[in-house]
Amino acid sequence: TMASRLTTIDLREPGAVKQPWLDQVRDGRIVVVKGALQQLNYLDPLKRLTLDVIEQESSPEQAKDIESRGFEALHHCLTGRQIYAVYRALTDRLVGRHNRIVLDFVRKLGGYGDRLYIGKKVWVRFFLPHDRFMENRTLFSRRFGHLRTQNPHRDSWLTNPSNAIVLWIAVGRVGQGNGMLFYPDHWQRPFDHEDFERCAFRIDAVPRLFHQVDHVAV
Repeated sequence: TMASRLTTIDLREPGAVKQPWLDQVRDGRIVVVKGALQQLNYLDPLKRLTLDVIEQESSPEQAKDIESRGFEALHHCLTGRQIYAVYRALTDRLVGRHNRIVLDFVRKLGGYGDRLYIGKKVWVRFFLPHDRFMENRTLFSRRFGHLRTQNPHRDSWLTNPSNAIVLWIAVGRVGQGNGMLFYPDHWQRPFDHEDFERCAFRIDAVPRLFHQVDHVAV
């Protein structure tokens, strides 16, 4: 069941204890760390960076509107082409910067001190209502899994090694309808699937997709 596979660590609670969550993830548990960005002082900088990119790709007025309404109102304030431009520009701005965030999260909050490999790519994703997607289907379908909702899958069917740990960071508010679905009962169980075999992970892709990070200059 989902409850049996879920661990929630709320760093916002007084006296919350940082836990070595990495082993739990390796055992197939879904670990939710609430307040992690605040604890590491990354939430406000990430929000500011996102708003700066929105202003760059739209207008100061639209950026202020989104700042007051929240990122979940993005699709109300921007056109489809503006959303696409923000996605691309924000991805470019985050590549490389994500190393420090991942390193601090794993080292400071996870207590992991061993060798670490971090993916070179950053996957910015905007969850948009279905009607807005359909209005921009041709454009958004270019970015499968970013602006187009991804169907149930395992990342190892695509470009990730089977032992990779995926870190999802929510910058906007998460609620029913804009989150993610998990299928814990399928953990380590083979099942039939289609369409992804051609994207199966190849071991020779490791040097291109991942690089070792022991320390990152601030």
